Amino acid sequence: MFFYDLQEQPWGFDPKDRGGSATVYVPATEVRDRSLFASPPTPLPADSVLPQRYVAFQLSKLPPSWETPELKAVGLTDGEMDLFMDQRAALYGQQPHHQIGGFADPVQNPEMDEECQLVTHGLYCGDASGDNDPRAAELKKSAGEWSLLFQMDTDDDLHIMWGDAGMIYFWVRRDDARNLKFDSTWVILQCG
Repeated sequence: MFFYDLQEQPWGFDPKDRGGSATVYVPATEVRDRSLFASPPTPLPADSVLPQRYVAFQLSKLPPSWETPELKAVGLTDGEMDLFMDQRAALYGQQPHHQIGGFADPVQNPEMDEECQLVTHGLYCGDASGDNDPRAAELKKSAGEWSLLFQMDTDDDLHIMWGDAGMIYFWVRRDDARNLKFDSTWVILQCG
């Protein structure tokens, strides 16, 4: 289960944003007990709870964003890049860009794994100070340990908007996910 502070909507670039979100692992055996999802874990104001929706999963082979350094290194022509972006966008159609795992669909900075690594080690990333910190270069070497767990787009049907038509991204270290340890996930909010 994913929790996010709908009132404050922390951006995730400040180490002080810890506590503005949470991820709780529920074993498959407990998922069958629908009473777990009948109401929030504690009484919350009505505007702090999203409406419940059933979801259908579909496997999608979403490629990385055109902004990622790895894709930029391929050196696509402008025409190839336009075709790539059109095909990537077509995978979602007119639906919100909700997804579990895979490559993030960034609204702004595609290097969210680096941001997670720096912020969770106490570096502020709301300006250049995190990147300029003497520890940043060494910390970034381990940014690849982070992986997208879940992204949730602004969604008119749910009456939710992240910032100005943005998205929230839940990130987790791969080893933590393998060990079913989700207490150290990190959330980033991006909007246009």
